[in-house]
Amino acid sequence: IALRPVFMCCVPLFATLTGYLKIHKVYEKGYYDSLVPILVSFTLISLIHLVYKTFLLKEAFVLSDRILEFFNFTLANYSWYVGMYIGLFLISPFFNTLWQVRMEQGFHRSILLTLFFLSFVPLTVNTLFEKSVVPSYFTQLSYLGYYAIGGYIRTYSPKISKLLSFISVLLLGFIQGEINIATRTEVNSYYSGYSASYGHLFICALTVLIFLALISTECNSKKIKKIFARISSVAYEMYLLSWLFDTRIYPLHKGEYGTKLYPVVGLAMTGAVFILSFLAALPVHALSKRISKAILTSIRKKKGNISQ
Repeated sequence: IALRPVFMCCVPLFATLTGYLKIHKVYEKGYYDSLVPILVSFTLISLIHLVYKTFLLKEAFVLSDRILEFFNFTLANYSWYVGMYIGLFLISPFFNTLWQVRMEQGFHRSILLTLFFLSFVPLTVNTLFEKSVVPSYFTQLSYLGYYAIGGYIRTYSPKISKLLSFISVLLLGFIQGEINIATRTEVNSYYSGYSASYGHLFICALTVLIFLALISTECNSKKIKKIFARISSVAYEMYLLSWLFDTRIYPLHKGEYGTKLYPVVGLAMTGAVFILSFLAALPVHALSKRISKAILTSIRKKKGNISQ
């Protein structure tokens, strides 16, 4: 239970990293071209999910429902992430323009504080008290908040001791876990208590601590760099494909949290899902790359003909 909020930082870490890498990128011709491979991979994986659900899970095939699921990013499980990323991608060049209007730390802190109180505070307070205590109209801005945090770190390079970060992560995870145990209504249910999600202060604090520790970590091994680079190149496809293996592997062990065997079995199952997702992502990514290249070449040719 204490480790759960630590692992919840995965998506916030991605949004933070996106801000860190893209905060200085400005809108220019061809900016949206990089959306093509995202959509192509999503389409390919959605078709794989459709086949899997129809023929292996024996789900009813209703064409109108499946078309709707494709366009609202639910046909491929976990693809809510695609809709979130596309929104972040579309708004980022305009946010970057705002960020660069005044390259002053005070101005950037004001942006962070505004997003902080609009998105992180309401969800945290309302969840804790189990009622609407403060307005929560803009809680979905938490992803933009993480993006801004990444941009701030890139701009000002704040530092933190790795040891302090490690201790703080363990302490925050323990505190959140204890709150969850004290507030839950079902003994074996994590979500029946105070369960932190992406927009909570706990997850925000954990994300910043982990990110600062990772960003200051140097790696001098070329082999390790190549391994991480290879994995990262297909991480998007891995994430969308992992649901297929989740549904086949995790049901093999139905033990409860806390059993002595569970950590070992859980780690083994997670490792299996990771490896299978990686192997499945390689051909999908390669095919997506070829299709995307053909689409972009065609678009550029048409633009060239129109301009002529």
